Amino acid sequence: QKPAGQTILTATNPHRSLCRVRVRNFAYCCRSAEVSKAESPEVWGSLALASSKPFDQNCGQAQNFFLSIAASAQFSDLPAPSASCTISANTSTKGALCLSPFGQDLALCFGKTCHGTGDTNPRIEGWQKPAGQTALTVTNLHKSLCSLWVQNFAYCCRPAKVSKVELPDIDGSDADIAEDNVLV
Repeated sequence: QKPAGQTILTATNPHRSLCRVRVRNFAYCCRSAEVSKAESPEVWGSLALASSKPFDQNCGQAQNFFLSIAASAQFSDLPAPSASCTISANTSTKGALCLSPFGQDLALCFGKTCHGTGDTNPRIEGWQKPAGQTALTVTNLHKSLCSLWVQNFAYCCRPAKVSKVELPDIDGSDADIAEDNVLV
């Protein structure tokens, strides 16, 4: 909450010595208290910080985040039923000793179900998420020397649409109802 009369936004470096902080694509949005989120979702929904901590955003905006060596980020907002998922990102390795990284950058997993043996700059469409898995884990596959900068990371998992189909009355009772899963 911005205090009344405050007109300057200040960002400070908490590392007092030896560290420089580079901030890219920093965005902010301040609106009058009279405007509610419901009245202006496009403005409130557009806030994105360049190098923020990863956050749950199923079918939302792309985000950028940093994974240290062998680190993981977990996104725990996926629907429980089986779902079709789209995942995309741009990855780049970072580190003073990370001169020629080897292998894929990321592991993308729903529990123990992973997408192949890894991905670099993934562009995945129609990957089936198993029922019951509600989290996507993104892991830096570089076990030494290389941190990972993940940019424009977006994921969207939509459950199969359930439609009801009426079956003919073959046993003399009311019409039977069957559920059929149809992907949207």
